[in-house]
Amino acid sequence: DEAVGGHQPSAIRNKRSLHLEARIPFHEFEVESNGLFNRDLDVSLTDGAVRGLDDVTRRLRSCVRPTCLVDLRGLVVSYIAQTQGDDLAGTLKHIWVKVTVTSAEALFNMNDIRARQASLNSLVIGPISFSISYDNYLDLNSGRHNEFVDEVARYTGWELRKILRGSYLAALQETFADQ
Repeated sequence: DEAVGGHQPSAIRNKRSLHLEARIPFHEFEVESNGLFNRDLDVSLTDGAVRGLDDVTRRLRSCVRPTCLVDLRGLVVSYIAQTQGDDLAGTLKHIWVKVTVTSAEALFNMNDIRARQASLNSLVIGPISFSISYDNYLDLNSGRHNEFVDEVARYTGWELRKILRGSYLAALQETFADQ
């Protein structure tokens, strides 16, 4: 209980790959034209960053061996998106995209209760829900808006899970090894 409550943020802050932000790689996708007055929308998500891993995550209840449930709600992922094709002229635009985690839980499974030292041996991440907003300079009709938002959510969820199972889990394992 103490490791996740007290030592977790400092362990995350000590991980360069997580504090102040965890980086998300470049991603390209296309939203097809669905009308006479738009083209296929080409999107490049760049400068992706997850913020809040060091200060937003919190326990949902007391951690009792062998499990601990952690709330990931409030994590924020930001991108700069380069887009082209939301108008007939094919104007190149650079817009901001903000993704906020509205619902997500992670279950940490610690070692056998009979063991002397705590260690973290698995992480199960539940469904992740997002709220997504973007610069109103990007002009999409409802169908293209939904397709854009769905792809941003899909990609963000995939990358967030990779970070949580990678460097975030490694930082937590170090926390439990120090206990």
